[in-house]
Amino acid sequence: MFLFSATLHFGLLTCAAAFAPEKRVAIEQDSRSNLRILKNLTFPTSGVPPDLAQYQDKIPKGLLSFLRKEDKRHSHSHTNTKEQHAEHRASFTLELLRQFRPCANCSRYQRYGSTHAGGYVMCEELMQGVKTVYSFGINGNDEWGAAVSRMNNAPVYQFDCYDKGVTCPVGQSCDNFHFVPECLGLATTEDEKHVFRSLEEHLQRHSPLHGRPITRGGDLLLKVDIGGKEWNVFTDARSQDLRRMRQIVVQFHGIAHDEFHESYVLALRRIQKAGFLVAHIHGSNLGAMALFGDGSFQLADNLEVTFVNKLALPPAVDTKCRTTQVKLHEDAVVNPFNFDLPIPLLPGENDTIRASYIRVLTCRWWCGAYARVMYVGPFIMGSGFMLIWAVILVILVVGPSTEKLGKSFRFKEGCPGQKDPPPEEGDDI
Repeated sequence: MFLFSATLHFGLLTCAAAFAPEKRVAIEQDSRSNLRILKNLTFPTSGVPPDLAQYQDKIPKGLLSFLRKEDKRHSHSHTNTKEQHAEHRASFTLELLRQFRPCANCSRYQRYGSTHAGGYVMCEELMQGVKTVYSFGINGNDEWGAAVSRMNNAPVYQFDCYDKGVTCPVGQSCDNFHFVPECLGLATTEDEKHVFRSLEEHLQRHSPLHGRPITRGGDLLLKVDIGGKEWNVFTDARSQDLRRMRQIVVQFHGIAHDEFHESYVLALRRIQKAGFLVAHIHGSNLGAMALFGDGSFQLADNLEVTFVNKLALPPAVDTKCRTTQVKLHEDAVVNPFNFDLPIPLLPGENDTIRASYIRVLTCRWWCGAYARVMYVGPFIMGSGFMLIWAVILVILVVGPSTEKLGKSFRFKEGCPGQKDPPPEEGDDI
């Protein structure tokens, strides 16, 4: 039954893609619906993150409309034909995926913060020399800030305009916490009542190191998890502000929306231009996996990324970029009641992405099968499944009639070489 259901699900997917090749095919689960279900369940208190019930609040309701509004703020080059537009979009998708390739190797990786949501993997050897920590988007709990502050006894400035304060993690001292009820980035709506400021404004208003020279490799730590507003934050950030950071950890949202990839590329270019390399990536299992082009490359829709300042790295460190991120022991799922996503597959220097009718497809566990659909082509794959289902239906419908007809023929006509059954008592001989 499971095999039949799985085959039916896969067949419907491919047939739909065959009849509507120009439409985006989205195979994803509603994370917020799943979280509402989890919220109503009762779990043992041991091993459960304290903010599990608040996962749904971290997903902004107007993310897509906000990204569209912010995308219009940036100039884009226009193309003439539909084919040129597809090639243009594919080129930015290729660049975006390459920018997420891990290019810096840490000698020691360490997870700071929660075991699940609120924890991030960073380079332990680069934590020395940090004097101030900035944590944007805390959702009432900042275990990451508490962990990194404990190492250097550095002050932690926490920002979230949707919270009234921050809870101190159990068993830790939070004397260095400085909560500010303001957000980072731009307001989602015009009538937004909360306070939003740029990274430059926050650093100027809340920096004990204002006016001091920048230490080589940076002396600040930055964490950004603000539900989709991070793209415009880094697009508008000043290079001198970014260069003060020793490490930057960001959760990027909405990577599957390839219509915004040109704007996304601008944000990542700004980070790389400031002198940063990607040291680690890991997909959040609150979202789905995104397959790009013909299915050769895949990356999580919500992606945790750790950037390191190149000036802070030892001179002999290997900076060769890798097309995947091997799962580390320090990696952990955000939602402990769901499986982790597959490992990412990113393009190399000589790889290309061809413009496809299905540019992006999202999945969770059957990504390999979906990638095969995109590679072979939805029309061919859909036609093949339709033919298979037609044969199965013919067998199911015609099979019983054929078997009944065969039995009737054997008993009425007899078969060559078959003996007649012995006469029963009372029959005439």
